Amino acid sequence: MHESAQMLTVDVTSNGARCIVAPRGEIDAASCPILRSALARAFDGDHATVVVDLAGVTFMDSSGVGTLAQAHTTLAGTGRQLVLRGAAGIVERVLTISGFGQAVTIE
Repeated sequence: MHESAQMLTVDVTSNGARCIVAPRGEIDAASCPILRSALARAFDGDHATVVVDLAGVTFMDSSGVGTLAQAHTTLAGTGRQLVLRGAAGIVERVLTISGFGQAVTIE
């Protein structure tokens, strides 16, 4: 399934025990509702792990980190795991500066 906003698109696909959430574009306060909606769909499955593939994200601010932190808390509360992968550039820097990169598994 595919959702889009002006500057963000998100694909959600299942891969066995994993659900892959792949946003592309900018994650900020305006686009976070699209990401939250995609993550909610991923939570509905019985996947042990939800992977957020950040390779296509060109910008992320603190609202994006907050959305990912909320996802981490939601999944951990049900014994599941959030994994981040593909973060680079400014996105990787935001995760490092916020300290959130140390709270989750990064591939």
